[in-house]
Formats: sequence, structure tokens, C-alpha cells
Amino acid sequence: MGVSAMGISDYINIGISVISIVIALSALWQTNQQLKLSNNQQLFDRRLNLYLLFITLLRLYKENKTILTSERKESYIGSHLFVWLTNCSDLEDMADAIDKPLHSKEHKNLLVKCEKLRNASVEASMIFDSEEGKNVSDFIKTYSDFLKALYQQQVYLASREKNDQGMPLLLEEYRKDCHQMAEHLELFKLHDRLDELMKEIDAKGIAERLKEKTCLLKHHQWKSL
Repeated sequence: MGVSAMGISDYINIGISVISIVIALSALWQTNQQLKLSNNQQLFDRRLNLYLLFITLLRLYKENKTILTSERKESYIGSHLFVWLTNCSDLEDMADAIDKPLHSKEHKNLLVKCEKLRNASVEASMIFDSEEGKNVSDFIKTYSDFLKALYQQQVYLASREKNDQGMPLLLEEYRKDCHQMAEHLELFKLHDRLDELMKEIDAKGIAERLKEKTCLLKHHQWKSL
């Protein structure tokens, strides 16, 4: 009886060990699945945020093409252009810097937002497929550079206005100086580049392709649950 009892005990211990191993393997598998889901969710969130930022900037550019064309003729001296190009929840407080050029708080906020846009540009080049990522990255970066150059133009105008107080100012001389500053800041080149990128993005259907791939990623994520 003792031997038989010992044999049963051994079988029970082996059974318990096997069950423990199965439970451990199951927990490990579930942990691995959770990590995959978490990584997929993070990737989806990053892609979605970049996609939303991209289509917002693209929309703002398209909506303000008429104003851009008009301001180009005047060397981008109108502050309202900057306001319209930042007319979204992510960028709207950048316009405060236009009213107070070089004012520490507003100036710092503008630089931070421009830096975030440039970081988003880098992230887009890494997180999206090569062709789409390059187009999105280039557009966001150029948009950021254009906003920064517009701000620098306003800083120049504010500085000039302060220095020219009490002095007669010839309109032609003023326009010439503003045009030269706009060229120095490469505003015309940046404007042209944005226009080229917009046409290329529309021709290739980049926005729709990004939307489809982002939705597809979410579909796969739910399918794996």
C-alpha cells in the first residue's frame, strides 16, 4: 500500500507540475498578446495623430491659397495670414506671438510649437511607408519653416516700425525692403515648395492612402483580439 500510495502521490505531483507549466505558458502567451496589442495600439495612436495633423495643415493651406497669393504680392507683410494658417486647436496660440513679436512667453511658445511640428515631420518619415512618409514629412516640415519665416518677417516689420518712428517713410522704399527681407527668409521658396507638395500629395492620393492604411491597422488590431 505504501508503494502504491507513493506512486499516486508522484502522479499527482507530476500532474500539478504539468498544470503549473501549462498555466505559466498560458500566462506568458497572454502577456505576449497584450504586449502586441499594446504596441499596435501605440502605433495606431501615433499614426492617427500624425494623419490628423497632416490633413489639418493641408486643409489650412488649401483654404488660404487665395490669401497666400495676395500676400505674396505684398511680400507677406500682413499678420492676418499667420493667424489663418494657425487656425486650429493645435496651433492657434502661436498667433499670440504675432501681436507681441519677441515677447518672451509668446515667442517661446511659438518656438516650442515649431519644434513639435519638426519632430512630427521626423516621426512621419519613420512611421509611414517610404513614399507617403516622405511626402507627409516634407509638407509638415515646410509648413513649420514657412510659419517661422512669416513670424520673422513680422519681427522685422515691428523692429522697422519702431526704428522709423518720427521719420518720413517712402512707400516704394518700404516695399522694396520688405521684399528683400522676404527673399532673405526664403518665404517665396517655401511658399512654392508648399504648393508643389500639395499638388504632388493630391496627385498621388496620399491623404486617402494614409487614411486607408491607418484604418487597416485598426482592423487588424481588433481582429487579433
